[in-house]
Amino acid sequence: MRKRIITVVICTLVVAGFVLFAAVNTNHKGANRTYSRAQIAKMFTLLLESEDNVQETIYSMNYEDVNEKDWFAKYMQEAFRLGILTPSQKSGYARPKEAITYKEAEGIFANFGLEPAQFEISLDSDKKLSADEVNKIYAAILEKESEKALV
Repeated sequence: MRKRIITVVICTLVVAGFVLFAAVNTNHKGANRTYSRAQIAKMFTLLLESEDNVQETIYSMNYEDVNEKDWFAKYMQEAFRLGILTPSQKSGYARPKEAITYKEAEGIFANFGLEPAQFEISLDSDKKLSADEVNKIYAAILEKESEKALV
């Protein structure tokens, strides 16, 4: 059992590394670099669900800015279902290409039992989360999950 848990943790870290590498290499360079909501959906959904489970999901969202054939469609659907992300206040839009704001990050903190204060984040702000901030949150979640798996 312990060997299986360690294998799962290692696989998660490898997948996370690939996701982060791909996301960083497709975004802006510099301090204003951000992840899109689609990238956030994939990164954090795969911490809670297996890739197979996500891909086996029957797509049922109805958003004008998400097509069933988009690479991120099922990740967005699962992120909404899990409460990692919330759909736009503007009906009919999921905003997959927009950056996530501090306020919208509430679902991430709630799902993974983290406190925004430990990252100096105020959930009342409409400021966009930088890629560096997302990476720190992601690393903290991986560390927390690894510790749980080893106990």
